Amino acid sequence: MSPAPPPSSPPQPASEIKKILAAAANSTTRSFWIVMPDTDLALTAARSIRAAAQASLRWRSQAFAFRTEAAEFDAP
Repeated sequence: MSPAPPPSSPPQPASEIKKILAAAANSTTRSFWIVMPDTDLALTAARSIRAAAQASLRWRSQAFAFRTEAAEFDAP
């Protein structure tokens, strides 16, 4: 018999946050649930996701305003 593989190390907080932010960046329009045992880590991740979503919304509204101004400028 071969020996059992060593237990995997618990995920590091920074790597967990990176995974969550990557998931949020890939899908800003659909909602998803995050289950984490560490409350501080969950709060940090939630704040980071919220900040990224707010920045995305600001960028989208600025881009829309720019397109609207450009269309009005090009109108005869």
